[in-house]
Amino acid sequence: MKINLTSTVADFKKAVYDEYETSIEVFTLKDNVAGDNRKIKALCSKENITWPVEINATSVKELISSMKKKIGLSVSVIMNTPTNKLSIKKNNPNNKKITIKISGRISKYFFGKLNKKIKSEAQKLIDHNSDKISDMKEFLSLFIALGMDNADMAITDFKSQISDFTYMKKNCPTLFQIFSEIESDGINYISLYELLFDCPANWQGGNAYMSFFEDDATITILVDGATIINDTTLKEFSQRVYDFDMSEDAENENEKKLGVWLSAFLKNNKKEFGLKDEIGASVNSHGARFMELWFSPPAFVKIASKEDAVIIDHDDIIDYSYSFEDPDFSFEKLAFLAHANYLDFRNSACPTIANYVFYDNKVLTPEETLYRDKGITLEYEPDSLTRLDFLLEG
Repeated sequence: MKINLTSTVADFKKAVYDEYETSIEVFTLKDNVAGDNRKIKALCSKENITWPVEINATSVKELISSMKKKIGLSVSVIMNTPTNKLSIKKNNPNNKKITIKISGRISKYFFGKLNKKIKSEAQKLIDHNSDKISDMKEFLSLFIALGMDNADMAITDFKSQISDFTYMKKNCPTLFQIFSEIESDGINYISLYELLFDCPANWQGGNAYMSFFEDDATITILVDGATIINDTTLKEFSQRVYDFDMSEDAENENEKKLGVWLSAFLKNNKKEFGLKDEIGASVNSHGARFMELWFSPPAFVKIASKEDAVIIDHDDIIDYSYSFEDPDFSFEKLAFLAHANYLDFRNSACPTIANYVFYDNKVLTPEETLYRDKGITLEYEPDSLTRLDFLLEG
């Protein structure tokens, strides 16, 4: 079995199932289940791996052992029963299926730092093709297009800008290998970003991404297929009925109840999101909570500087669908968190209502359905107002 530099978890799972008729789970370096779009390379604990990796095994047990020894990848078998052929977990029959869908024109930002090895090779290519590629920003914009929808056109464009692929193969072996595998097998932008940039991984907030749900986006909520909120703008849905801040004394039962909820939310999320000691929230007519706070997730703080900073804004027409189960859906468990510095960072006419969605004090992970992108903008070592450190600290 061959694993390429660009192989994803989904690619590996399919290859294993095709060869051994066995479903597997792949794990991160922190022993969490890895998402299907994660790049295998980012999940390996061994260093200085030569790609592609070839492993010949007569059984899935031998394969798993070889993967651990050779590249430090953690894999386990999922029992293939008739009800679990494709790793589907059995639902609790008492639970209700909840779907929260946020739709509209939504910006999703990727934050990372250019990998030093990639930077060195990219600079060689820029210098060698200086008549066509002026700087690092132009090169990176050209290269990330290889992971977008019009990949065939992007490959043609890239070839027209690189005058000597023999030079690239000799002096820029990592970039050459990535490009060759993309040309042969394709790649999604999430996996491509992980190859090019150092970025947060295994962070419950969504790794290297932060989406901005502005007040013109719409929200729909379904409980067991029945619509209880239908295509309502976030501006309307987030209308405040009352609010409370932990720095104040509660004056009524609503504020006391909200104070208890804020304490529980802070206990569960303070460390991962870098929240302050005292926070506040407002409540809408349904009982859902809305927070506009300064927060600095440690996963982002580690990469928040100008040197080698990369910010990529995906301006999309898109649906974000958050699906989960709960015995009895309650709006009082539903919360939306927005960064308080969104206005200066985004410079948008529409207020941001949320960056993250929570239920029962746990951040939710969405499925994304992209209809059309309105543009993808890359910034390299940008000015202060568009940098991650400015968003976090002001």
